[in-house]
Amino acid sequence: TVHSNSAVSAVTRIVSSFPAGEQSQVRQQLAAALQAVVFQLLLPSPRGGRVLAPEVLIMNTAARSLVRDARLHELASLLDTSGADTGMVSINRTLARLVSSGHVTPSLAEEHLTDLSLYRQFLTERPHHDLVSLDPLQDLPSFGSGA
Repeated sequence: TVHSNSAVSAVTRIVSSFPAGEQSQVRQQLAAALQAVVFQLLLPSPRGGRVLAPEVLIMNTAARSLVRDARLHELASLLDTSGADTGMVSINRTLARLVSSGHVTPSLAEEHLTDLSLYRQFLTERPHHDLVSLDPLQDLPSFGSGA
């Protein structure tokens, strides 16, 4: 477990925790070993209780290449542009879906965004539910009891 504010920052934090001379080797090992990175927020819902807001970075070929090549800053863009068929979902897309479904207020969502313009773009997207996808918001879990 690594405490961070996004899936990308978790990877960056792991790499930067090593001395500069070892970071290349650490990136190589992470690119080979990591399967996924999950970041999650548990947010209060206006419907009562709490709702899970996950960000999922799947270590596919593109993600592995970015980690290996020290292009960690590009992982966020990969997350935001990857479709549900990859199993990835960014916090920006997750929060847009939670706001659209009424599970989270816009003001609360905006406190946790990494890209306001992408979030606004995602708000205008028509939600789709692909039964084959690994979309963690397909069956949105809620924690606690509604009042």
